[in-house]
Amino acid sequence: MKNIAENLRLYLVGQPDPELDLAAQALGQLSTSLAIIQIRSWETLVRALEQKCHLVITRDDLMSASAEQVLRKVRECYPGCPVILLSRRGGYEEAVEAMKMGFSDFVLKKDEDWSRLLTSVSSTLEKVRSDQRAARLEVRLQALLNRLNVGVFRTSMQGELLEANRSFLSMIGLAEIPVQPPLDLRDLHLRPSDFHDYLTQVTETGHVPAYEVQWKRKDGRALWVALTQTVTRTEDGLTVIEGILEDIGHRKELESQLRQSQKMESVGKLAAGLAHDFNNILTIIQGYSSFLLEEKVSPEESQEALKQICEATNKAAGLTRQLLTFSRKQLVQPRSINLNEVVENVLKLLQRMVGEDIGLECHFMPSLPSIMADPGMLEQVIMNLSVNARDAMSGGGKITIASTVVTIDPEVPRLNRESRPGRYACLRFTDTGCGMDQNTMAQIFEPFFTTKTSGKGTGLGLATVYGIVKQHRGWIEVSSKVGVGTTFQLFFPAEQISPPRENREHHFSLKGGNETILIVEDEKPLRKLVSDVLKSHGYVVHEAHSAMEALRTWASQIDKIDLLFTDMKTPEGLTGFQLAEALLARKPDLKVVYTTGYSLDLAQNKVNLDVGLNYLPKPYQPAQLVNTIRKCLDLRNKR
Repeated sequence: MKNIAENLRLYLVGQPDPELDLAAQALGQLSTSLAIIQIRSWETLVRALEQKCHLVITRDDLMSASAEQVLRKVRECYPGCPVILLSRRGGYEEAVEAMKMGFSDFVLKKDEDWSRLLTSVSSTLEKVRSDQRAARLEVRLQALLNRLNVGVFRTSMQGELLEANRSFLSMIGLAEIPVQPPLDLRDLHLRPSDFHDYLTQVTETGHVPAYEVQWKRKDGRALWVALTQTVTRTEDGLTVIEGILEDIGHRKELESQLRQSQKMESVGKLAAGLAHDFNNILTIIQGYSSFLLEEKVSPEESQEALKQICEATNKAAGLTRQLLTFSRKQLVQPRSINLNEVVENVLKLLQRMVGEDIGLECHFMPSLPSIMADPGMLEQVIMNLSVNARDAMSGGGKITIASTVVTIDPEVPRLNRESRPGRYACLRFTDTGCGMDQNTMAQIFEPFFTTKTSGKGTGLGLATVYGIVKQHRGWIEVSSKVGVGTTFQLFFPAEQISPPRENREHHFSLKGGNETILIVEDEKPLRKLVSDVLKSHGYVVHEAHSAMEALRTWASQIDKIDLLFTDMKTPEGLTGFQLAEALLARKPDLKVVYTTGYSLDLAQNKVNLDVGLNYLPKPYQPAQLVNTIRKCLDLRNKR
């Protein structure tokens, strides 16, 4: 007979009886490795159960205890241990009753035939061995899962954590799975709306691959992760979500470095075009300024000259803002934006960058839904695609940028595995360049892959585009034909409600005051301009060219100064922020308005800045200055 019961212990329980001795001999034929221990009394059974047993066979006539008592004692020690009832009497009703009590089987012994008992024991031991193999496999799998450097977890459909490996717990800063209260995955999301988004996706599609999102550890620290999740059903019939969690913080840091490198490369290419634009603007300003200095200028001519100077300075300010936004190193700062406006904002730079031999054409969908995105990053995407298109059209050509809305029906089969059901704002970028073959298209998003000659490209442009689009939970579809051109389609999840487009016309209701203001600005002409504007609106003004001079002025005017208007960058080693901090320590109700022409310094200071309230970016109009000062002074009990 097949050896099916190695290393197993079988207890044969019953008062001394030659028939049980025969039963033990018959059972011994199943395997030489099967240990059969005969138990003659209740006391012996209690002692024997101190060691692991795998199967118990009990008679229904144990002298000091009933078979049911034996069953309860065995299950008390080993809940899963099978117990077979061996009886000399009874029939169908007795067998049913035994099974109801919890016995694994009921064997009626008649004459010298042990075949029924051997069959029952064989099948039971086979199940025991199968359970052992499954248990060992589960232990090995659990050990394997705990050695993985990715998190593996299971949650309810509502997000309650049910199971997880050590890596998952380590990533979120826990030693074990909380029981009361249970851990809810929505509490781990840095933005609660992200949890709702992915839960909707996984519920609708059944599977979400590599969903990138920011979580927070239990200690509050931010954590970039990639989630791959699938809806499945457990052996108990429970519908759950099973997932894999990958810590992508290091990758995000490298992507940020790549984007910064690509930004700097693109800024260098823009330098010549920007110099051309600024020289044009300076020529306009210098020309009209000289014209105004002439003696014979009519009021009408003066008005027109001043209007042209204002328009030129506005254009210069716009170019400066674009360059700062494009080149600064920053974290993702998503807000509700319109793709059409993002493209419009960089059109001037695009035309200068691609050159006069390449036409630039735009087709915007008027009612395009808004998206949540970082405008600076999307501008970089457009710049990188433009550089790529320009290099593909060495003999000239045309770039066409179009926007549209796309709705993906969950019932319609999807050709792109990255696409998901929903409504999307789509940006289509087409060139008439040399095009690509299939082998090239398969590699274009790989970092450092380039078809350009040495020194002509880093191979980071399209990799950066891909990373930014993925970071915004979108995807890219590419089509190309050699000798015809290439089209990139970028899909971004649309917001439910599109906000109205910004009104670019600013109307100011100017209101002055009689408060005392301390101005800190190292640029003398600008300091004089600010002083003159504020004095003309009734304010008392004290000027300082540095933070140190401001401190000296403050010492003699501390009771009179109501507001500090300071540049963030000041000479003599003390920043505007540090100056404000020192003065606020002495006068907590002091109002402060910061100003700067930079962008990097703002992120380096722990102060909440609100444009038009306590922050005025350069360049600014006199009306903006007056309104910001008044709003800040009118604000009570807030910095």
